[in-house]
Parts: sequence; C-alpha cells; structure tokens
Amino acid sequence: MDAATSVEPSQEALAANRRRFEFELEFVQSLANPHYLQSLAQQNILVDSSFVLYLKYLLYWTEPEYSRFVVYVLIPLLRLKKEIIVSLNLYIS
Repeated sequence: MDAATSVEPSQEALAANRRRFEFELEFVQSLANPHYLQSLAQQNILVDSSFVLYLKYLLYWTEPEYSRFVVYVLIPLLRLKKEIIVSLNLYIS
C-alpha cells in the first residue's frame, strides 16, 4: 500500500485509543492495591464470569511492549496470568 492509499486514523480515533489505553493501564495498576482487591472479593466480583473474562482480555499487559508502562504491581504479572487461567477453568465452563 502506498502513501496515497493509506488511511490515517482520525484525531478522534487516536484520542479514543489513548483514553482506552490510559483507563486500562490505571485499572491494571489498581489491582496492585490490596484494599481494592479485598473490596472486589467481598462483593464477589473476582468470581464473576464477566470480570474474569475482562481480566483474561487484560493479559496483553503481560507482554513486554505493554508491561513496561505498569509501575504498581503487587502480584507478578506472570503469576496473575496463571491465576486468571485457573479462575477461568473454575468459573467458566
């Protein structure tokens, strides 16, 4: 594809992608807060199948190109990845 036929993303699309990136990064880092995790556990959110699927989606943060942005980590990302997979096997059949 040459420069004349390539499509540049719109400013709105770029802004939306940036907001999504920032939101998901903030959420992933919030999982390092033990009080937040306790709150999620008390509300049974950690065993909700939709939440577990969302955590599975967020596993892309374990890839080096994204994990370099994560500052606050309580559980090492690879261990979290293993726990999410175990949770998926337990709660989603």
